[in-house]
Amino acid sequence: MDLLTAVLCVPCYFKRDLLGILVLGEKISGEAFNREEMGFFVTLANDAAMAIANAQLIENLQQKIEEVKELYVREHRIFIHTSIALAAAIDARDQYTHGHTERVTNYCLSIAKELDGVPEVGHYKNFRETLQISALLHDVGKIGIPDYILSKNGKLTPEEYEEIKKHSIIGAAILYPIKELSDVAKEVRHHQECYDGSGYPDGLAGNDIPLVARIIAVADAFDAMTTNRPYRKKKTVEEAVRELKAKSGTQFDPIIVSAFLLAYEKGNILNNGKP
Repeated sequence: MDLLTAVLCVPCYFKRDLLGILVLGEKISGEAFNREEMGFFVTLANDAAMAIANAQLIENLQQKIEEVKELYVREHRIFIHTSIALAAAIDARDQYTHGHTERVTNYCLSIAKELDGVPEVGHYKNFRETLQISALLHDVGKIGIPDYILSKNGKLTPEEYEEIKKHSIIGAAILYPIKELSDVAKEVRHHQECYDGSGYPDGLAGNDIPLVARIIAVADAFDAMTTNRPYRKKKTVEEAVRELKAKSGTQFDPIIVSAFLLAYEKGNILNNGKP
């Protein structure tokens, strides 16, 4: 106390931890501190200790939050890359649709840019992420389709077509048990529905079809039309665009087709999709 020229030292305790000491020098008046003043300084020291403890707690919480954020970003990156790898593996089973998933995903993201202000977008916790992952995994159900059907060099029989149609149900069944992908599973199940209710597997119509599924339907059809298949030659981009316009309101959601056309006119479809 002599070294600090102190006449009064008050410990600052938080619970049983000593966090500091309140050191007081002489009064200007030179008078000794009375009991009432010392009681005030004890209260002040306790308040200071609580403030210090709270500050340390907040600092620790912020550090934990940053650690959790970093962990989430790392795990999310791994998850996206795993989805891409799985999609590539599915594409590789069908020589006629190689690169299909990547192109469809890029088309979907280009369409999404033109949907700002559409109320349904706000119904998703993370619209863009749900769209991206759903587009990447929309054909994951093909893993349950026999190779001889996927690689058939010719038109499918009615029975084989019925087998192909099961891929959306199989895909949803694969994804539903994964908690983080339950929303994606719904989009995958319904990406072959038609706006007029003539699609499969559940014959949903209009806005009963999830928004992301409606976007994938347009992007998927455009890529299918502009890709060579064993039973037909690909259409030109212009022909495919005309087909989308012709089926707007029947097979496809008119709003999604309009968004696709806006993206196409801006050059975002061809640049991003790389058909």
